[in-house]
Amino acid sequence: MTSSLKYIDDADCIVINCDILFELSSTEKENRELANIRKLLNDKSGKLNMNDNFTNCYNDIVEYILNKNKKGLIEGNVIQNIDPD
Repeated sequence: MTSSLKYIDDADCIVINCDILFELSSTEKENRELANIRKLLNDKSGKLNMNDNFTNCYNDIVEYILNKNKKGLIEGNVIQNIDPD
């Protein structure tokens, strides 16, 4: 994690590090929402796989954050896989 460290414990912000989200096991600190988003994505697709159209995963994460009425910070190397169309 980089810039998200100062927001990880902010109750008004949901921080999602996609590199941690898509790992099979995480050794870094998971914030309070990461497990919920992992479950949401697993339930929608049957498995969590960043290679299976990350754009859909990103849109689901954004929708989750908006539904919580919180600020969001999404980071990670997989962001480059978002389809701009």
